[in-house]
Amino acid sequence: MTPPPVGAGLGRSRSTALSSPTPAPSAQHLPSAPSLRPVTYASRACNACRKRRAKCNGGLPKCVACVTRKTECVYDLKSDGRRTRALRQDHDSLRDQTRDLSAIYELLKSVSEEEAIRALQLLKTAPDPSTALATIQGNLLATNSPSLGKAASAVLPPMSSIYEVELIARHSSSYPRLEPLTLENIDLDLLNCKPLFKFRNQKNAQSVPPSSIDPQSLMLGGTGLRELVDPRLRRLQISYWTNVSISNELAAEAISLFLQNEQPVLAFLDADLFVDDLVSGRLNFCSELLVNALLSYACQAYSAIMPYASHLSFACYYEALRNWQTARTQDSLPSVQALLLLSIACNSFGVDAVGLEFLQESSQMAQRLHLFDPIPPTLEDDAKIPGLQRCRAATAWGSFNYLTVMSFYFHERFHIHGPPSYPIPGDWQSSSSSMLPNNELPPYMGKTFPALCHFFIIVHDMVSLYYNHKPFTKIITLHDAYSIYQRLLNWADNLSPELLRSDKNPHHVLNLHIWYHTAILDTFRPFVQSPQHLNLAGFEFSRTRPGDIFIASIRQLQRLVYIYRSNSKTATTAIIWHPAMLYVANHVLKDTSNPESRFYFLLCIRGYQRLARSFRLAGSVAQSIVGMARSSNIITAAEAQLIRTELEAESDTQPSSYEVLSRFIVDLKLSLDDPGAATMQQLVQNFNKISVTSPPEESIPPTTTSSMPSPVPFQDALPLSESLPTSFPRPLPMPSPLEPTPEDPKHD
Repeated sequence: MTPPPVGAGLGRSRSTALSSPTPAPSAQHLPSAPSLRPVTYASRACNACRKRRAKCNGGLPKCVACVTRKTECVYDLKSDGRRTRALRQDHDSLRDQTRDLSAIYELLKSVSEEEAIRALQLLKTAPDPSTALATIQGNLLATNSPSLGKAASAVLPPMSSIYEVELIARHSSSYPRLEPLTLENIDLDLLNCKPLFKFRNQKNAQSVPPSSIDPQSLMLGGTGLRELVDPRLRRLQISYWTNVSISNELAAEAISLFLQNEQPVLAFLDADLFVDDLVSGRLNFCSELLVNALLSYACQAYSAIMPYASHLSFACYYEALRNWQTARTQDSLPSVQALLLLSIACNSFGVDAVGLEFLQESSQMAQRLHLFDPIPPTLEDDAKIPGLQRCRAATAWGSFNYLTVMSFYFHERFHIHGPPSYPIPGDWQSSSSSMLPNNELPPYMGKTFPALCHFFIIVHDMVSLYYNHKPFTKIITLHDAYSIYQRLLNWADNLSPELLRSDKNPHHVLNLHIWYHTAILDTFRPFVQSPQHLNLAGFEFSRTRPGDIFIASIRQLQRLVYIYRSNSKTATTAIIWHPAMLYVANHVLKDTSNPESRFYFLLCIRGYQRLARSFRLAGSVAQSIVGMARSSNIITAAEAQLIRTELEAESDTQPSSYEVLSRFIVDLKLSLDDPGAATMQQLVQNFNKISVTSPPEESIPPTTTSSMPSPVPFQDALPLSESLPTSFPRPLPMPSPLEPTPEDPKHD
């Protein structure tokens, strides 16, 4: 089968990009007619121009007229708001400097003479008082001085324990200093849930009802708004790879979104080799199965941009199932990658019970392809196909990392092999990196993936230790937890500068730190209530409780949720970061006496609501958390009903006629004693049983996500007019790869 010429394929039908509806201005706030000449605001005129009644441009520090006249330019502070703001900023700056200098003064009085001399040496090299204070704290606050604890509490933001102070001093790469969130610097809009799109049961919705929109026009068109991370995707002819009605433009944008969001942290495939074959119609590193599997997940994310792409996601899933029936008899690297992607797609659909079947198939195929052999084999095809070793390395490490992630969050030890012996893609420090020519990663991936590979080696050992037996809480010791924790700290201390925490981190760096702190939390979760103390090597305050470590990571994770939702565009188009919200929500539900708990509960629930527009998993997790909160009387019935209604509105565009089938752990504390009762599937069932309606006089008939109508009939999105069954479609059992079926179609 030869690829079609460039420009051939499906005709494109662009659809208008959907965006937030802009409310019409009220009659009282209609804009005034434009003036024929620029308006000169008298409040910005200097005193000299006012006296002369001359035109003043309000320039700072001098207006043009005063510069020309060479006269003094003075503004009336009462009338010039800009000068007032400037003075206020100067005042705030001086106040901060005074506060920092006072803190340094108090700190110097609290330490020994030797430590004070060292602090003064640091003070001489600091560019400003704020930097000087942070540097001195990092070097002096981690000393075993009784008076220093009092000084620390006076000059640092609120801390949960003196151990957290020492963590900030010794391990600032993973425990940076957290400035308090105040009403002045917090984004309260994150606690609202203003819909990006309006659908049923909403007043003033789009002028054309959804039922009158041609589904095909929505499926065939792209937005044309997104910049592609790889320019080669503009040459994509998607009809070569799929029978689903989807335009080249939309497919390219969805694939680009996947490469930008997931590739930096998952990297199942070598993106360069994949895209090259994708646009060239070659089958070395691409296949119909792989493309449809990728689109099945990518279109879920893309539905945050174009809501009806969720229907395309299911259509591509069905197409991938058909592809799998013909591809399952022949092991290949693209098939391993496709099965991993189908696993992720099913997890996001909320049916990880099906996704785990794909995961098992992928693991078994990877083993048959020798991806986890102790010594990488030299195969005949390696010399024939350039880049094959690179693809093997990417598939091996991507499989290992994802199997580890699944084992970690499901609290089950799936069939994980040891770390691959292939070099880590993009890691020039790897001892075997010479095996891979052109070991560089695309710029949009940064340096996160190599660091994650080293991180998941540690998590793999933790999973093997913790989840190899049930109940694991009776086998794991505090010494085991400390050993894992020490390795995690050492890993974080050796991160490259690009991977250190800051408010401007790209999303994949934030994901790295999210996974890091969730690993620490689960390492110590069985011991949070333990009265035992740890003797931590290298720490002055060496005797600390597991609960202190736990709370220190919770505080970092809370800030990561806020930063991610505030700064990252992927907060609504990627599901991989959601464990941050899950872990924070679990904690605040058990810490209701803390005045900040309600803020973080809403921050997480609203984050899940945003994600629910694209991923059914997010809506199901949110239902589970709301059910937990309601059953514990943490929120009222009216509040629970409101959130429930909003979740249903967010999910209006998703075909949802199947039940949740998930073993994903949501109630993290309950999972220690009863893992089966802590799963999403069980908690969603509990949520639907709990009475969350308002009082009888204001009763609202309860509805469930599974009963919601879809604005566009799902069968219109399927290539063969199929209906989505209540039982989610599973892969058929795989026959032996040594017995291919005779009617198995192949590419010519």
